[in-house]
Amino acid sequence: MVIVTTATLIGLPMLPQTRLSGLWRILGIPVGIVVFGVGMVIVIRAGNEFDKVGTREDRLPTRLVTTGMYNVMRHPQYVALDVCFVGWSLVWGAVVCLYLAPLIIFLNWLQAFLEEKYILEKLFGDEFRAYKKRVGMFLPRNPKENEEEIRDTTPPG
Repeated sequence: MVIVTTATLIGLPMLPQTRLSGLWRILGIPVGIVVFGVGMVIVIRAGNEFDKVGTREDRLPTRLVTTGMYNVMRHPQYVALDVCFVGWSLVWGAVVCLYLAPLIIFLNWLQAFLEEKYILEKLFGDEFRAYKKRVGMFLPRNPKENEEEIRDTTPPG
């Protein structure tokens, strides 16, 4: 599934479609390269965390990965895929793909949500629920927010 999704998102901007032009095109290439590069760094770092823990990201996980990038967000691989798609679309000047980006981001959110609900919560139970409260799905949580949640659930005395 990962290979098909990646191939689709990499190939889609190359298809015939309206392209950015003028200054947008000139700026789109270097900005797109940087954005794509950031996405690739996230992909590599997230993959390394799976390797360190000894589980695979393309199969049912055998352990909950909560270190490295996964200590900051629960789904860095989906964030990376979205970032890479936007960057690659900018490099190619693919207007249609840039319009499709919100839909693709929504579909990645939906996949992550379903994965959490039907796989991760079932496999890891309370450990995952505690992790979910502590770490944001796609964006880092505000550390003060975590302190307030801990304070709210801590019994007095």
